[in-house]
Amino acid sequence: MKLDLLRELELISEHIGVNPMLVQGPGGNSSIKIGEEMFIKASGKWLADASKKKLFVNVSWKKINQNVFQKKKEPLLGTIIGDNSLRPSIESTLHALMPFKVVLHTHPVELLSLLVRKNVKSILKNLLQDLNWIWVDYACPGIELTKKVQAALNKKNVEILILENHGLVVGSESCQGVVNLTQELERRFRQPKRVFKISDEKKLQFYSQKLNMKPANNSIIHSLAIDNTSYKYCNMQSTILYPDQAVFLGPKLNCIKIEKGLKQKWVDKKSEYVIIGGKGVFVAENAKPEIEEMLTCHSEILLRIPSNIKLKYLKTNEVSDLLGWEAEIYRQNIKR
Repeated sequence: MKLDLLRELELISEHIGVNPMLVQGPGGNSSIKIGEEMFIKASGKWLADASKKKLFVNVSWKKINQNVFQKKKEPLLGTIIGDNSLRPSIESTLHALMPFKVVLHTHPVELLSLLVRKNVKSILKNLLQDLNWIWVDYACPGIELTKKVQAALNKKNVEILILENHGLVVGSESCQGVVNLTQELERRFRQPKRVFKISDEKKLQFYSQKLNMKPANNSIIHSLAIDNTSYKYCNMQSTILYPDQAVFLGPKLNCIKIEKGLKQKWVDKKSEYVIIGGKGVFVAENAKPEIEEMLTCHSEILLRIPSNIKLKYLKTNEVSDLLGWEAEIYRQNIKR
């Protein structure tokens, strides 16, 4: 029976993981509780690979909760069952705390396009008025977010956690249940999207040769440079709206604006991507696959945000906490 349940978890994880509107790169995670054991996605692994590679780590969810309630700084220490060279997801505590057999954490584009806006709670109240949910203020993933989720769940037993500037967590007693709920919420969160089209392919090739970088493969990524509203949001003093954006695209989006020509020195040779206002987005030949995954996600989010909306960018210290965190450095270094 355990093998059947794990296979079901693998299949729904892959189904969700191959959808970039719900999960990007190694983001998101899934879990299932079987007795006192919990199988949780490993840190740095891709949900899309769930049925092809060893992806899940076996942990004691009761031990995790005990560590959380005892306010231990490292609640995952000593919780792995058996031998495993992989680390459980840094968000394993959220899964352990949720009082459901199956838990799914995603970063839906439609929801993120709302979560990064100021004063979004009134919108969510209208969209979710008939559902059992609770809002969780932004916190760095890990122990700080764990504390806020624990406090929220102490107030209300819910199936849905809405994480400010971050994403969605849902729980159910079945694998299909978390899929159905996630898909229903994605439908409710759906936002109008601006139409975008590349008008000058030759211009992309010209700058590609000048930079010795390739044009972004997914055409929608170029909206970050060419769509006026998207570029405005990209080129603010603060540009980071959610954790994985900082982790994979850096502490500030790499934007430049040029009027004539292009000086190579304007682009750091170590840059994995550059957004050139009015021209396009270019990616280094050796860039990690996560770069285009996250650029695509950011493009989709910004195309759903009107020009007159005030956004809630992460603070400098919040971004620094993400970039200097050993657990995130580990996650980035895991190869697919």
